[in-house]
Amino acid sequence: RLSKNGYQGKFIIRISDVESYNERLMGVAKPKYVWVDYSQFSNFDIQNYQEFIYGIKPKLEQVEAILVSPELYDLSYIEFIEPIQSILPKGFSVCTKKPELWSFYV
Repeated sequence: RLSKNGYQGKFIIRISDVESYNERLMGVAKPKYVWVDYSQFSNFDIQNYQEFIYGIKPKLEQVEAILVSPELYDLSYIEFIEPIQSILPKGFSVCTKKPELWSFYV
């Protein structure tokens, strides 16, 4: 229905550790952007985060991936930004209230 009505490319699709990548939805909506979110910061494990990111990164070659920074959930999660930067592959934009904390990545 979306493709027949000319809405392709007009959506941002959210992918997270809870809402997995949906190839059919991506094919129909043909989004320009994908919001990459992670909900496990209260129990954060860098290995689990890395597996999540590296698992979806190859699927996002045709879109601009926007990573949700941890401090948007809670300011106490700022401590996770540095370890995330150390494992994050290039090619992500970052949505953050603290761009100065992401200077190592960009």
